Amino acid sequence: MICAEKLQRLMLAVVLFIACCLMSAGSVYGTMLLGFVIAMIVIWAITDFCPSIWLFTKLVGHCNVKGRFNLSLVKIESNYLHVKVNQ
Repeated sequence: MICAEKLQRLMLAVVLFIACCLMSAGSVYGTMLLGFVIAMIVIWAITDFCPSIWLFTKLVGHCNVKGRFNLSLVKIESNYLHVKVNQ
């Protein structure tokens, strides 16, 4: 089943492919599309908000991945690193 995060990555790949095709044909629209994608990724990095993931979450829902581990650093004592593993 497709979920929001996977759908967003798929859409990003398609848009970047279209931008590359337009740029190779000499169109200025490819450069503009690439600039838009870069701007949206920068906004996502700064604010931790991506409009496409928000929209796709409303439409298809989040990814529920089983079997992945969530590692969190608990503390560092002398030369030992304590790590907490959540499933």
